[in-house]
Amino acid sequence: MEEMSLCKACGQPFEERGYQFPLCEKCRTILANRPLPKIVKAAFLCVLIILILSFTKFPDSLKAGIAFEKGRMAEDMGHFEIAALQYKKVVEYFPNSDLALARLGIAQYKSGKFPEATRIFSLLSGRSISKELTEEINLLFKDQEKSMTELNTKILESKIALDSIESQLEVLKTSILQSESEIKNLSLKIDKIEADKNEGLEVDISNYNQLINRHNSLVELHNKRLKYGDLLYGQYLERVKEVDSLIGIYNSFIIEK
Repeated sequence: MEEMSLCKACGQPFEERGYQFPLCEKCRTILANRPLPKIVKAAFLCVLIILILSFTKFPDSLKAGIAFEKGRMAEDMGHFEIAALQYKKVVEYFPNSDLALARLGIAQYKSGKFPEATRIFSLLSGRSISKELTEEINLLFKDQEKSMTELNTKILESKIALDSIESQLEVLKTSILQSESEIKNLSLKIDKIEADKNEGLEVDISNYNQLINRHNSLVELHNKRLKYGDLLYGQYLERVKEVDSLIGIYNSFIIEK
């Protein structure tokens, strides 16, 4: 026969069934169905909201971290355009990240997008970024200043060379026009002597031969001048192309595409 116990809640006797806390079946059922206190529900709700917000934010942090690592890998391999694209993704998630902005600017500079890089670096002005990043960015600015100075020198040298070629072309043009005029006059004189000779008139053969020799000599010289003129004009066009290219590179440092 099972031992009888008194219920701690109602005081009624009941048969003991092995529970640690003595309650009759009726009181135990009432206690089990008792609603949770409001403060417990409120605390549970707050914890639930925090967890939801954390899980909502977690994917963005994960995506940004993956994009940053991809950017670093691309940068280490020298694929700076790809690196810049990855760092842009990080900045989209965390626009105030000094590290992401700095790496984006560095990648853009190394991919040749100098104005864009300068604009990104301006966003970091006044911020307390690490010493290593500051030194890396300062080295880029020094490199840019050096490159622009060298480009400016090359542009000036090419322009001087262009002016020299233009002067030579002008002198050559004058010589060609003069030789053409002289050749034309010599041809007329030669034609006149040959016409007189055909009509049976007496002609000065010695003068005729001199005119022929002078004419042929001028024609040969004229052809050489034309050939040299073509060569010189080709050099001129190459110089023009070179100057345009140098100016384009120089502008790439200051004009955003």
